[in-house]
Amino acid sequence: MKRALVTFLFLLLVLPALACSLTSAEPTQTPQPTAIPATDTPVPTEASPTDTPIPPTETPAPTPTLPPDPRADFVDYQSDALGLAFQYPESWTVDEAGAFISVVSDAAILDSQDFTAGAGVILISDPTMGDQSPEDVLDQFVSPDAGLFADAEVVSEPTPLLINGQVAVQATYLGTLEEVPVKATITVIVKGQAAGVAVALTPREGEEALEPVLNEIVSSIIVLGTGGPQEEGNVNLGQSVEGTVPANTASTWSFTAETASTVSILVVPGADLDAVVDVLDADGQSVLPDGPVDESFDQEEIQGLALDAGTYTISVTGFGSSAGKYTLTISTSQGVLSDAEPIAFGDILEGSLSTNGTATYVFAGLATETVDIAVVPDGDLDVVVTLYDAIGKELQSTDESYGDEYVAFTPDEDDDYYVQVTSFDGSAGTFTISVNAGINELPLIPANGLLLSEIATAVAENESIDYTLTALQYHPYTIIVASIDDFDAIVEVLAPDGSQLMEQDYSYEQEEVLFIPPEDGEYTVRVTG
Repeated sequence: MKRALVTFLFLLLVLPALACSLTSAEPTQTPQPTAIPATDTPVPTEASPTDTPIPPTETPAPTPTLPPDPRADFVDYQSDALGLAFQYPESWTVDEAGAFISVVSDAAILDSQDFTAGAGVILISDPTMGDQSPEDVLDQFVSPDAGLFADAEVVSEPTPLLINGQVAVQATYLGTLEEVPVKATITVIVKGQAAGVAVALTPREGEEALEPVLNEIVSSIIVLGTGGPQEEGNVNLGQSVEGTVPANTASTWSFTAETASTVSILVVPGADLDAVVDVLDADGQSVLPDGPVDESFDQEEIQGLALDAGTYTISVTGFGSSAGKYTLTISTSQGVLSDAEPIAFGDILEGSLSTNGTATYVFAGLATETVDIAVVPDGDLDVVVTLYDAIGKELQSTDESYGDEYVAFTPDEDDDYYVQVTSFDGSAGTFTISVNAGINELPLIPANGLLLSEIATAVAENESIDYTLTALQYHPYTIIVASIDDFDAIVEVLAPDGSQLMEQDYSYEQEEVLFIPPEDGEYTVRVTG
């Protein structure tokens, strides 16, 4: 710049003089001056140079341009229920449902699962997954059984990394989701005993624009954890104890079965708690046939649970985010069944149940001989019928309807068997119970008098056909009408006097009617098109 300035000054000062010299006329000669004698003092011909240079003009430094903040429009989100915190674009949609949080660029994705409309991150949390390595957790999500998406192709192998100081592993896959080619980056973050899993999904078409946003969401995740289970202590057979379920975690009790035994567990929650009950073995696996029990909003009961000798954990959690106090009772199933009332084949007994009441009956079963057990409740009573063996192990349980209940059972050996009738959901009332030898053929007689166990026929629209059922009191009969093509059948059962006892039209394909006759007689089964 200094050189430019000197050049500029040179052009400014010298060029005009030069221009004048180039454009002037030739000068007139002048006479020579008279010589002057020399003196001792020389006459200076040039001005003395100065020691002070001309300061250069400073060039202003350019103002640096900062890169845009990729999270400038991000907002904070924290889920205490799942123990996760993260940031996401304010224009995106967050939906928290149960054990999942969905963060999507377009709300329509929540309903359609169509990722051609945009991208999203699915977040999952577990307060106990942290006892596994991140790699093991990742394997669970991409195993063939997980079914994340079809034809997964590995883009990048699992890579360890740190996210906000948390140990993590990340891998990327290509696949198809709802027929849309997608790219999925799965990140597992472990902190203490808790772990969070983020599945970032973006369509292959347009991934360049969406992927950086997904990466920023994932890199903002913090696993807070929900705390470990609250250990209450030990509970012994025949004991009742009180516990408290904290929000978003479990209340646990340790129980030791000294020998192989069959037990019953009763949990009565307080007003604010909807209890879920599970029993875990030493490996933390549920020993209940159908997993955790949550049958009602009131008490939860596990009957006839057969346990090998060993130590077990009884876990009580709150459904959703419910919390509160409860009472836990553990007893032998033999104790529950010891007051059973005997019932013989062909007997018809009357019983009654108070709110949450139980009535128990015992009969002698013969090996390979089928038994039909029918319970007919009156009024608004809704019952659950459960069958136990001689040591109190549950064999069957049914609550198929708000009306009659039926259990068909074939014993493996000669022994005593127990039938327990329990009122459901606070109902109360009277009922009738019968135990009979099983009937192996259906005595269904059409109007022309032929005895058939299966009838193929047709019914015109808005017309009906009648069949006669010669039935025995309290023997259960199952009437099945299978529809063909667009035929929608209505099934009625009429009493011997012609009055209607039942009518059913539950589906467009097949009607299955359980009928327990109140007395011996000829009943009419009417099928209407």
